[in-house]
Amino acid sequence: THEVQISMAKIGDISLELQQDPGTAKGPNPWNDSAVRLGGNGVEHVAFTVTSDLDAMRRHLAALGAPEVLGGPGSRYPHFEFAPTLGMMVELLGAPSK
Repeated sequence: THEVQISMAKIGDISLELQQDPGTAKGPNPWNDSAVRLGGNGVEHVAFTVTSDLDAMRRHLAALGAPEVLGGPGSRYPHFEFAPTLGMMVELLGAPSK
């Protein structure tokens, strides 16, 4: 298991979550991996709530050239790699289409 420090705030319709590796983890972990991939500390991802067709939005982001790097088929929280263009990942929050 990995420990992480989390702070959360909600400002109107915007939710902000800050995560920090306290530096106690041994070996690779999601927070260190992000810092290495992004070249240091910074924004790992932004998340958008999808209230309509999550699968259609998945296809749209894939068509833009962003591979799905976390989640997988049926996941309600897929992450797409936009580091080359945006410097971060994009996460979708929603439910798979029925």
